Amino acid sequence: MKNSLATAYGAAATHAMIYTTVPSSTTQGTEVAGATHQAITWSSAGAVGPAGSTLQPATPGVVYAQVQFSVNSGQTVAGAGVHSSATTNAGFLDGGSVTSQPFNTAGTYLLNLSYTQQ
Repeated sequence: MKNSLATAYGAAATHAMIYTTVPSSTTQGTEVAGATHQAITWSSAGAVGPAGSTLQPATPGVVYAQVQFSVNSGQTVAGAGVHSSATTNAGFLDGGSVTSQPFNTAGTYLLNLSYTQQ
């Protein structure tokens, strides 16, 4: 049952986004300028995630993903979330804070995602 519910979460959360502010439980953060919603490829529930077994071990009821973003200089990533849409500022489902990372020059941000069905 846990695996089925984790898989359903992944099926709904099709895109990820990074924010300059931390989202609440119901409201997304401010989207990083120049970044776009990126498609998420979730692991199979209960399987090792794309970051490997040390960071993302095979666990019943858990799905994992990694998503890479291009970030313009002058931006700071402070939050991230999952969406049901590729459209800017649409379809927010869930999110939270990340370790704040300023970009003094343009670069990439690798977001590790996981969802655990209790």
